[in-house]
Amino acid sequence: GTEPTRTIDVAVTPATQTVRIGQTFQFTATVTITPEDPSTSQNVTWSVEEAGQGTISASGLYTPPASETASPMATVRATSVADNRESATAVITIPTAADIVALGWSAFEAGEFSKAASEFEDALLAVSGLEEALVGRGWAAYRQNQSAAAAADFDGALAQNPASNDARAGAVLVAASENRPGDLVPLGLVLLASNPDYTFSHDVSVSASDIRWLVAQAALDIGDFPEVVRQLDSLSPGHGLDPESADFVQRALEILESLRDSV
Repeated sequence: GTEPTRTIDVAVTPATQTVRIGQTFQFTATVTITPEDPSTSQNVTWSVEEAGQGTISASGLYTPPASETASPMATVRATSVADNRESATAVITIPTAADIVALGWSAFEAGEFSKAASEFEDALLAVSGLEEALVGRGWAAYRQNQSAAAAADFDGALAQNPASNDARAGAVLVAASENRPGDLVPLGLVLLASNPDYTFSHDVSVSASDIRWLVAQAALDIGDFPEVVRQLDSLSPGHGLDPESADFVQRALEILESLRDSV
């Protein structure tokens, strides 16, 4: 009788997958031969359809491109060795750095600072030196009491964008935590000059009032009494302090202490 027609079907599992830059993912190809024929190869060859969108090994291990490209998508194909007309594909989403940064800020706002740091780290793998990711990683480090790492990230962000008030606000808080009043005062003054009503959008408890209080305290520490008065003019109008008076330091400390919980 007539031999039955042989059919070859290829399937790739999973059919869709998200893979971040810096990660890898193992795909599986299944070749079904009907009727069964042990002499027919069930092997496949793997390929990435789009140039520059990553690589895939002979065993199906996909590696995204080393850095972000113009497209956030890639397609891998498994082609039957027995019949190269038969193949199947899987579609890969490669999250953009901006998408990952958004996840980082969501984690930060939820108080999940370690997770946030990891997200920002992944964003930096996608786009090296990305300012917003540096700011985010700096804030996540600061919230985990990693002041040196936070300072490095804030410095890196400010080197790229001197107008980044979120980086500067973080640098102010780091300077306060490290007791560096001489660095804190100019950082705070630049921020306040740029935006007298500043509020950190990812943590509204950090505002211009906090920065003013820290600047006033730091100015007092370094003996810049006129600057203390200027900041207290905003924080506590009518304070009546005279920088020339003998009891200025004591009275300024008392006012700052009274304001501590309200800023």
